[in-house]
Amino acid sequence: MESQNKSTSKLPIGQDNKIFRTNIDEVAGKNLQEMLKQLESESEFLKISLFKLNSWIINQFYKKYFNTERKQIINEHFDRKEYLKKFAANLDNESGEEIVEKIREALIEVKNPSVNLKKKKNEAQ
Repeated sequence: MESQNKSTSKLPIGQDNKIFRTNIDEVAGKNLQEMLKQLESESEFLKISLFKLNSWIINQFYKKYFNTERKQIINEHFDRKEYLKKFAANLDNESGEEIVEKIREALIEVKNPSVNLKKKKNEAQ
């Protein structure tokens, strides 16, 4: 992610007045353009750019929905293959019974990775 300072007399998007660039896929880009088009058609005096709309959407999502959607995000983007590679590499010094138990735990996590979120949170406390 690139960042650059931007000086302006207008109200900044963020409190620190920095701009961060990110990429979105084609479908998300088209959806963003469609949202802007609809907003502009509903208000003659709307002053918003794709950049500001994108920032607004991200900020609102973070404030209102991120905590409730975290499990779904983790489940949809969990790298099962990489997890299983790391898991297999750590089995070298285990006995047969320990391997069976760890495989059971790994299969549960691969099936539902967000379960691990609660375990890590409880272990940290």
